[in-house]
Order: sequence, then C-alpha cells, then structure tokens
Amino acid sequence: MPEMPSLLTAIILGSALQLCGCGKSPSSPGVAPVSVPEDFSREVSVQRLVEGKFEAAAADPGNPVRHRTLGLALAANEGWELAETSFRNALELDSDDHESRFQLAAALKNRGDLDGQVQELRAIVTKDPTFYAAHYALGCALLDGGELDEAAAMFRTVEAGEGAKGLGELGLGLIALERDEPEQALARLTAAAKSYPEDNFIRFQIGQTYLALGKEEQAKQILSGVQDVGGRPALRSPGSAELKRYAMSRSSQMARALEMIKRDQHAQAIPILEGLAESDPSDTAAANNLHVAYKGVGRLDDALRIIDDAIAKAPDQHAAYLNRASCLLRRAEVKRKAGRIPESRDELALALLSSEQAVERAPRLGKARLMQGQILSALRRDAESIQAFRKGIELGETQASTYIDMNVPVLRSGGVAASEALLREALQYPDVRPRIRFELCGVLLSTGRGAEARAEQRKLARLAPGDPFAVRADKILTKQGY
Repeated sequence: MPEMPSLLTAIILGSALQLCGCGKSPSSPGVAPVSVPEDFSREVSVQRLVEGKFEAAAADPGNPVRHRTLGLALAANEGWELAETSFRNALELDSDDHESRFQLAAALKNRGDLDGQVQELRAIVTKDPTFYAAHYALGCALLDGGELDEAAAMFRTVEAGEGAKGLGELGLGLIALERDEPEQALARLTAAAKSYPEDNFIRFQIGQTYLALGKEEQAKQILSGVQDVGGRPALRSPGSAELKRYAMSRSSQMARALEMIKRDQHAQAIPILEGLAESDPSDTAAANNLHVAYKGVGRLDDALRIIDDAIAKAPDQHAAYLNRASCLLRRAEVKRKAGRIPESRDELALALLSSEQAVERAPRLGKARLMQGQILSALRRDAESIQAFRKGIELGETQASTYIDMNVPVLRSGGVAASEALLREALQYPDVRPRIRFELCGVLLSTGRGAEARAEQRKLARLAPGDPFAVRADKILTKQGY
C-alpha cells in the first residue's frame, strides 16, 4: 500500500499549484487587469508605479479595489483611456463601487465624452444621496449644458451636505447669474466666498455681479486683486487624496502647479515648482512658472533671481525676458507708490531693456510688443508706446485689454477725440465689443454726448442681452438722466 502524503506535503503542493495558476478553477471570479504598455511613461518612477499596481491587480483579479487603484495610478499620470478600462473592470466586479464610477466619469470628461460623464454621475446620485462630490460635478456639467433646474437640485443637495455648503452656494449663485437675478446671485456668491476667501473664480463672479448691479466701486475693489480667474473650484471625492499621491510624472505635477496658480494659490504651487526646477535645472517652463508663483506672493526679488538663472542657462528663450520685463514693471510700480520715484524709473529702464530683448528673440510675438507698450506708457513716452501697441495689434493681440491699455497714452497725447477713434476702431473685433462699448459710453458721456452714449448702450444690450457691461452702462446713464 503506498504511503499517504503528509498534511504538510499536501499544503506545499497546493500552494505550488496556486502560484503557477494550475489550481485555479476556470469559474473563479475575476477580471483581467488592463495591460500597461512597457513604454507607458519615460519616467522610471511612473512606469514602476503603474506596473506595481498592475501586478497587484493581476494577483487579485476579483478585487475591485485593485482595479480601481490601477485606474487611479493611470489617471493621475494622464493615461485616461487605460484608466477608463480599469475603472470599468472595477465596476464589473462591484457595480456599487461609487468611487470607481466617479473616477470613471472624470476619465470620460478628460477624454471629451461629456454625455458619458453625465450618465455615470447620474448613476451615482440616484443610489447615494450623500456622495456630494458626484452631485456637485453633475450640477456643474448640467449648468454648462443649460439644464438649470436639474443643476439647481444637485447644488441644493450639496448645500445641505456636511462640509460642502460653500460649493453648493457657488453653484446656486452661478445659476442665479444665468437667470439674470444679480441680487440673489450676490447673496449666494458672497456666502460661498466665506468658505473659499482666496478663490479667484468666486471673487471674479462677485465682481461681475457688482458690475451688473451698478456698484462700480465694490466691483473695482474685488476685481483689482484677480489676475488669473481659473476654473470653478472642485469638490474632491474620498479617492482624490490617493489620486493626488499617484501624480508622479512631471507633466502631472506641472498641471497641478498651474491649476494652483490659476486659483491664485501661489504659495501652494511654489514647493511643487521648486522641486521640478531642482530636479531638472534645464526645464525652462518650470523656472518660468516658478517665477510667476514667486511674483504672485510678492517675492519679486526671488522671481527675478529665478528668471536671471533661466536666462543664464538659456539666453535665447524669449519667455524669460518677457517675464523679467513684467516683474521689473511690477517692482517699478511698487516703488512708485512708495514715493521712490528715481528708483522706479531705473526699474522701468531695465524693464524696457528686457522687453526689447524679448522682441529681438521673438519679433513676431505680439505679447512682447504689448509689454513694450505698457512700459513705455509708464515712462510717458506716449508716441513710442502707441507704436508698440499698434505692432502688437498687427500681430494678433486684439483683445479688449490691449485697447484699454493703449487708450492711456492715446488719451494723454491725443485727447478725447483720439480716444473715441481708438475705441470705435476696436469695435471691429466681436470678442471685445461689450467691454469696449462700455468704455466708449464713458468717453461719450464725459463730453456731454449722453444721447450717443445711450445709443451705444442699447446696441450692446441688443447684441449681448444681460451682459454685465450693458447693465452697468444702463444704470450709469439712467443715473445721469439719459
């Protein structure tokens, strides 16, 4: 009679069969993880990250969390298509995994499938009334699509939720603006600002609402500190921290830093950009953006140091000279306000030199010509300033701010008639008409031509119903008796 194998032998044999896959039943639950290409990323740390998450999912294919984690690692490093497949794998194993569905919606949005995004978000809010990040994201998507009633319902749910009231108020404020209800919008947006006092998007919306209400001084006070509006603030899901932790590629880190800069969160962006600049001193984009962040927190000397280093390493990069000119122009303004006039003029002379160096390296760059125009205007060299602005316009810089900045030396040197001619010239560009017509109304009103100003305001109201500049002009003209 043959000897029976011991219990220990049986355990060892069984473990070996499981390791080689021979002992797995064909009917065992599981989904094969999405394959990660060997060249997914040229950055070793990113490649190792996603390969490690793939191996974990391959070892435990029936675990939806493993597939979700792989999807997060892929999404954090902009592998949206692969991330979408991985999140769908997680949902195949657990259709109630709302975090995976939320991340799937985000991946679909980044791939341009907005209908798919809305569909997945609706599936979450139908089942989980407390997943406020999904309600908020769906409300934003519906708002963008013009479905205001359903969007309002989503934002009201967010408003009532724990820790998310401010964003609910924001959403309802934006809807009130869409419905031309500025008083209600102002109340909602002001409440949102209490939760997000430094958010430029909210501050900009409040400023525009003040303009719609004809409260020019309040609008000016709010908008004076807004340099880059950025997008709506986001409500993070429970998995957002994990997603952020996996963002290891330089491009992902740069994207995070730029988003922070857009939201006027310069202090938070600085350590990310410092790390990028330190790890690759040849990365001029990191240096230029670090300069912007330093400038945003008022560290003008540090900003100039960064740009000077960048120029020393890559003296042919026009962007560095343009940033240097901008920083020196701002430092000149700081010194002028402090009464240090000679020092201010010295800064302007250096700024002008940097702008000329930018033009020399990029003669077809309109922004460099506009910078020249602003500096020459600050130096009161009006004829040269106007010539620089004209060149910028020839090179395609036809936005409203170009004409408004140019109007300073034009008005100073040519008077009201020249200013009016310039603004009427700008009206040929449709994108600038609301702001320019508003400025034109002011010029006409200043010369006692109120009836003509009212005619311009009516044109604006007809072409852009509800536009804040049209509303503001109407209130000013009414107050003046026109």
